[in-house]
Amino acid sequence: DRARSRSVVMETGAQTVEMTSDSLRIPRVSSDPTMEVKSENAAFSGSDVEFDAVTLVPYLVGTYIKASRELAEDSPVFPQQVEAVMSRALAETIDGYALNGTGSQQPLGIIGYPDVNDTGSVGAIAWEDVHTAATTIRAANHEPNAFVLHPTIMGDLEVLTTGDGANSAKNWLGAPPGVSGLMALRTSNLTTAQGIVGDFRQVIIGVRTNPMIQVSDVAVNAFEKHQVAIKITTRWDMALMHSDAFETLSGITT
Repeated sequence: DRARSRSVVMETGAQTVEMTSDSLRIPRVSSDPTMEVKSENAAFSGSDVEFDAVTLVPYLVGTYIKASRELAEDSPVFPQQVEAVMSRALAETIDGYALNGTGSQQPLGIIGYPDVNDTGSVGAIAWEDVHTAATTIRAANHEPNAFVLHPTIMGDLEVLTTGDGANSAKNWLGAPPGVSGLMALRTSNLTTAQGIVGDFRQVIIGVRTNPMIQVSDVAVNAFEKHQVAIKITTRWDMALMHSDAFETLSGITT
């Protein structure tokens, strides 16, 4: 729960599903049914709906840390510190792979996902770039709910102003109506050259093994060094239900 609350991808509404085996096929509609008007006593002609599927195959993700047993015994806040650092690392890992994963021995993230449209070279960020991406997504019959940028680029976007302060009044340049309602989130798991606009509710994260913490005083030389070793592991994968629900911004300059 702590990791979920720290994860940008989770905050934007990504769905989690339980995986009961080492793979999970999730059906999705690749073409919608066609509705028609029917005359009285006439038969519907019907329409074909095409289905395909996304397959989730869990990856094992984790790490371990060590600390002296004296510190573990003497500090009353040691458990809370361990929980905080582990949950933060896990949240950053989820975001890193979900946004930027290569798909090679790790989950494939949104940036490299097939058929996700890219705007091309953006240059200096402007609200028009976010609005154009949102418009493209809406033209594909999806409704974006968020955009994610590197903290530096989000800062550039937030300080855009109108006027020069000398010949005309200088005011903050806010988001246009088409994107003012979107969640604006920032993460260093994107580079300053990248951004993502999309309906993040179309992200599916399949969890085969929930995060598990194990503690040992004998593993990895902990016994001879009088230490405690703490390991956290989880198995998961992610997929997009609809690639055209996302638009990536690339070539952003600071």
